[in-house]
Amino acid sequence: DYWTNATSAILANRQFCADHAARFRTYREGLWGLSAALGPDGYEAYGASPGNHVFHDGTVAPYVVAASMPFLPEVALATYRRMEQLSPALWTRYGLGDALNLDRGFASPHTIALDQGLALLMIENMLTGLTWRLFMRHPIAQRALAAAGFVPGGLTEPIAPPVIPGNPGASISVPLLEHAVAVDADLQEWLRREAIELTPTERRHVESGFF
Repeated sequence: DYWTNATSAILANRQFCADHAARFRTYREGLWGLSAALGPDGYEAYGASPGNHVFHDGTVAPYVVAASMPFLPEVALATYRRMEQLSPALWTRYGLGDALNLDRGFASPHTIALDQGLALLMIENMLTGLTWRLFMRHPIAQRALAAAGFVPGGLTEPIAPPVIPGNPGASISVPLLEHAVAVDADLQEWLRREAIELTPTERRHVESGFF
């Protein structure tokens, strides 16, 4: 369930920052939004447990907060306004800059199109739901969701993928690529030596292995 998953991820992101508020002023001010961003030391992939890449230094990404608005509008909008209040220099001609770190006195003067595009689309979704409605009306999206087994309605927890021919262990594997491949529909270059596997354990999906 995408909605449940996204909401849980947002709350976990917020809670992780709150749990480390004693170390960083940015978090003490109630700010959150860990993700890859153009921080004070350049572009970094800021992350948190239980992810494999755990690195954070008080840098938060406003676009993550903006992208959370359809799911938790009151929390996200209050945080976004707080960011602007605490750091007026963060404002650019395209909205809030890519990253903020109060501990370092850093407000990114730059924006990244990918990040701002995400913020723009999700703010529109909060206001009108337009982007989601347009996407869901498209025949390709409808066929893909049907083929993947999605059904209308909400789930409170993940469900196990079915055991069917071609998926005997009810798991999903993604092949590891040891070199760059050409996007030419020739799958001979894909080497299946290691994989990331999503396996239902105690009715939850657990990541194992690596890319």
